[in-house]
Amino acid sequence: MTDLIDWLKNSIDVLPPVVVYLILFVSAILENIVPPIPGDTIIVFGAYLVGVGKLDFLPTYLFTTAGSSTGFMALYFFSLKLGKDYFLKKDLFFLPAKKIEEADLWFKKYGFWLIVGNRFITGLRTAITIFSGIARLNWVYVLVFATISGLLWNGILIYVGFLLGENWQNVEFYLTRYSTFILILLALILVFYLAKKNFSGKQKEASDAN
Repeated sequence: MTDLIDWLKNSIDVLPPVVVYLILFVSAILENIVPPIPGDTIIVFGAYLVGVGKLDFLPTYLFTTAGSSTGFMALYFFSLKLGKDYFLKKDLFFLPAKKIEEADLWFKKYGFWLIVGNRFITGLRTAITIFSGIARLNWVYVLVFATISGLLWNGILIYVGFLLGENWQNVEFYLTRYSTFILILLALILVFYLAKKNFSGKQKEASDAN
């Protein structure tokens, strides 16, 4: 991705703007499907280009958001097509079978809220997308909420990139810290939930024993 950004910086004066918008669009798609690709970074770079007058704000905002939604929906339909049984049989290390049933229930209850927040949960975006398909959530609502999430998150990134200007690359530092904080917070919430569930189970057993 660094090579792509360097190439864009060197070629921005000769590339038609529509080509740059398409590159931002494709990068936003791939960031959903291939998580190691830092799509957020290139969105911020696009904001920098807006700040120096190389790109316009609205097309940058719309192309990156459309890419985020397209990537989300592509992976959603892929997991929807494969179905829950496929993932149960595969028992993948990042999608263990014993967790799929529990996550399926969670997504049927809270899935749309998770989709709205998916762009802000950088370490779990792909998992949220896959589980949305496994849970067979209504694709129209999935598209609407995924787009809302993209509009909110990309709007923040573009604004931050615009403010940082020439120092736009500093956003990688903040995104890394933010991702770490979110993952730790989610881990703590999970531990609290499991502890509460275990405590409630023991209370119920004690109550039944009496």
